[in-house]
Amino acid sequence: MNQNRYVSLPNDKTLSEDLIVPMLKYQAIQEALYNENTSVREALANASKKEYPHPITGKGYRFSERTLYRYLADYKSFNMEGLKRKTNKNKGRPRVIPIVLVEKIFSLKQQLPIRSAGKIIKMLELAGEVEKGILKERTVSRLLKENGYTRKAMMQVRQHYKKVNVEKILDLFVSDIKEFWIRDENDKVHKIYLFIIIDFHSRRVMHAQFYTDGIWRRREDCVKKAVTRYGLCK
Repeated sequence: MNQNRYVSLPNDKTLSEDLIVPMLKYQAIQEALYNENTSVREALANASKKEYPHPITGKGYRFSERTLYRYLADYKSFNMEGLKRKTNKNKGRPRVIPIVLVEKIFSLKQQLPIRSAGKIIKMLELAGEVEKGILKERTVSRLLKENGYTRKAMMQVRQHYKKVNVEKILDLFVSDIKEFWIRDENDKVHKIYLFIIIDFHSRRVMHAQFYTDGIWRRREDCVKKAVTRYGLCK
């Protein structure tokens, strides 16, 4: 056994945390790396019983035997880089989908039941509703399935229609809304909504207008402008 290979950490407060913890891991596996008189299994078993103090805070670190096997494999594959903490790509991101976003997912599925989870995610990303890479296709698929928004279930729902007869103009107004995506001068994608009010008898457009959101007040505003221009319908 070459004692010169063994490393002890200096009590140096200039050491950064991203260097100290990997060195503590290295201390724990070094006997398994260099002691030819001891088997790897025995070396790691012994190491798992020891405590490795932090040179600055004094906090004692202990590692399970299973964890040490992983550290040993990481070191053999990537040297000290393998012992550094892995960055959590999802750090800072919500672990649950916000209810507002859930409602948008359900709405897109209702509009077109054959629309896939991947397509829904792409539409939300293009519309700027969610940051790219946040939503996973598997997560959205599970969300839709658990809440009954599957293609099979939605296609089985029977829709009932009632025939409406009107005799003249201004008897009845009907409204609809459609979504569009546009790019601004900075090449950023925005979602906009077209509200439209139509006279049911003549099919004349009484008022139509784009809005930056699809909340109910926009429909009220559109109806108000149609009525102001043409009068109150029956």
